[in-house]
Amino acid sequence: MKHSKVIARYLALILGLAVITSFPWNCKPGSQPLKIAVMGDQTGSYDLDLSYVIMARAAERMKKHSPNLLIHVGDMTESRVMDLDEYEQDFNTAAYIMASVGAPWYLAAGDHDVNPPRFEPGSKDRSNEARFQKLCAGIGLPVEEQLYYSVDFQDYHLIFLYSLETLHSDPRWGSIFLNQISEEQLDWLRSDLDENRDARGILVVTHHPHWYSWSNWYRVHKVLRNYPVAAVIAGHYHYDQDDGVIDGINYLVLGATGGAIKDADAESGGCHEYALLTLDGGTVSSYELHEVFSDSILERTSRRSMDRIQALSTSMSNIYGDEKLVLKGNQLISIDKSNRGITRTLLDIESIANPIDLPVELSIHPVGTVLKSPRWVGSKAGLDGGHALILEPGERCSWANYSSSGQWFEPAAIWEADLADEIFDPDNPPTIGVDIRMSFKDTRARWISSRITFPVK
Repeated sequence: MKHSKVIARYLALILGLAVITSFPWNCKPGSQPLKIAVMGDQTGSYDLDLSYVIMARAAERMKKHSPNLLIHVGDMTESRVMDLDEYEQDFNTAAYIMASVGAPWYLAAGDHDVNPPRFEPGSKDRSNEARFQKLCAGIGLPVEEQLYYSVDFQDYHLIFLYSLETLHSDPRWGSIFLNQISEEQLDWLRSDLDENRDARGILVVTHHPHWYSWSNWYRVHKVLRNYPVAAVIAGHYHYDQDDGVIDGINYLVLGATGGAIKDADAESGGCHEYALLTLDGGTVSSYELHEVFSDSILERTSRRSMDRIQALSTSMSNIYGDEKLVLKGNQLISIDKSNRGITRTLLDIESIANPIDLPVELSIHPVGTVLKSPRWVGSKAGLDGGHALILEPGERCSWANYSSSGQWFEPAAIWEADLADEIFDPDNPPTIGVDIRMSFKDTRARWISSRITFPVK
């Protein structure tokens, strides 16, 4: 049983909250810069309750900075939770935390907020979307008609696009051509911008960074650039990056605030964070990324650097397919591509590669006690298996982008280790796997690591 309701009450007490029944929407107009705190994703984690604890810590940090306004970039609930009471408790927990900052707050709906549990690009099942919209409307967010909307705050205008009109679509991992806003939403956007062209400044918030498929987004960008739009900010990737300024519009992606993060250095997606963004007219005069626990300021990572990190992450993930292990009786065998069982005396790794444009330092170490005498083989034979080696740019890689990498043909193994000569217990299969770390240097030293375990069936 989840404990979100208990946590919500606990958070309400420690943050000094009463039950939240309304939002302070009415704000006096002014001409001062607008200071906005921005909250990232909570979902995709193994423990949503823990995600909310991290979110609450971020809210405490934000409150000390006294923002005028608070924005959530989406994914504060987990739509896979099908129990209606439990889902509502999760929503209320997140709403309590947002309200604890003491400023008006708004959000953009995310994929984990609205997607149905069954994966189907373009799904017609909008039941989760409807319950999320109902909960948002119930606490005062202006989403009665649709999940895209706009609000005025002081003399600024804020637009919240809905990036999930096509459910289970994604700008990077999946059906990228489906991940775009509809003509209906685009027509609404044109009209809304035209009505607010005299705003001192405009900020656009969307969960998905649609611009990863520029052909999808360009028609939106062509509209935005005709107005005083200072920035477009998104979430979803669970790591931050600054995508630069295009036609005067700063494109920004915020990392997770409690959601799943990479096992990487803090500047490369390996920490929980929130942002402080200051609008001064039609420009972003300040944009600070804060690490949640220390409140220290992080660098604004470029897209180039994070695309490299993501490419390395996909290369490491390919290793899961290198071994299919089965315990037959007391003997460990592997299943080859012809579905034949082969008795194994060693485990080897073929799929790792360097998909980026810089040299990468690679280290691989066994997990558990089953793998013995690790060593580099093939073209790297003779190197000490306990130490890292260098993969040159593109080495062992046939194709690569920021979401996929691989080889046209299976390459020779680069690393291997002996399997312990022992009788295994079928009721207690051994843990067999490797810890992999890849590091490089561009604007700074960066690393990402992963533990790959091979299930024994």
